[in-house]
Amino acid sequence: MGRTGRVGEASLLRHESSAHLGAWRGSTFAELRSSWLVQLPGVLGANTLEGSLDAAARFGATPVQRLYFLGGPNTLPGHRWRRWAGTGVALLTVRSSREIAGPGLGAEAFLSVGLTAGSAAGSEAWGVESGGPPRASVGVGVTSLGGMIRLRLARGIGDGRTALFLVLDPSMRDLF
Repeated sequence: MGRTGRVGEASLLRHESSAHLGAWRGSTFAELRSSWLVQLPGVLGANTLEGSLDAAARFGATPVQRLYFLGGPNTLPGHRWRRWAGTGVALLTVRSSREIAGPGLGAEAFLSVGLTAGSAAGSEAWGVESGGPPRASVGVGVTSLGGMIRLRLARGIGDGRTALFLVLDPSMRDLF
């Protein structure tokens, strides 16, 4: 189930939720997911402010392949890929962007905060940790083609590291 709506002249609010019931090796499970996205153009001049919140939880039988993972460019950049796992996850990302040279080139700054919860039984073989306090990342980037291509430099706060990576908007897959 999902909803998309306009808040103001160009602002966007999108929400998607889902629930699943299933079975794994004779045991049942339930999974709940929710995703929110807010885009507010024209904040503080020409900046666009964007925020997203993704949360999910799984109850019952959970094989290690169906755990939720955090760490790496798509969740917490600057932290080791898939460093944390759990049966529950929450990820908040806030991004501010601004065009700096016409419609083609822009700059951005972002912050991501996430946490996993619940047991990650079987994940120790994968070298991941479960649960723990929230983790965060901060970064800056250069954007092109209206944000469809992003070159980002991020730092994992705490025990993270600095990472440089390229992000391609999922809508670009139709071009290839």
